[in-house]
Amino acid sequence: FRENKIKTAIVTARYRNTTDLIVKQTGLDKLIDKVIAGDDFPQGKPHPRPFIEAAKKLGVLPKDCLVVGDGCADIVGGNAAGSKTCRALYGYGARQECSVKADFEVSEITEVAAIVLSSNG
Repeated sequence: FRENKIKTAIVTARYRNTTDLIVKQTGLDKLIDKVIAGDDFPQGKPHPRPFIEAAKKLGVLPKDCLVVGDGCADIVGGNAAGSKTCRALYGYGARQECSVKADFEVSEITEVAAIVLSSNG
């Protein structure tokens, strides 16, 4: 994504102090442009506000974003924000039932790049 000047953000339900620690220890701080943590706003996922704020901090419109998540809250919140959504079938929340359909589904994280790059070109 960096090579193609595609901005990225994390929107998580985790608290800021835990999130910052994980992002730094995993090296994601060098790959992710912005992070929205669960305690940054009174409304957390599945409310659309964290996703809207992530887009705003990236300097893009929510309609130009792809929200990728393994949980129903990601898909519900992303849809409500006006973004395209992608359900990750391999994550922690992937077994959770969701009545809301995502625009895309992926079995591996590498599939996300193909979706993003095909719609960005």
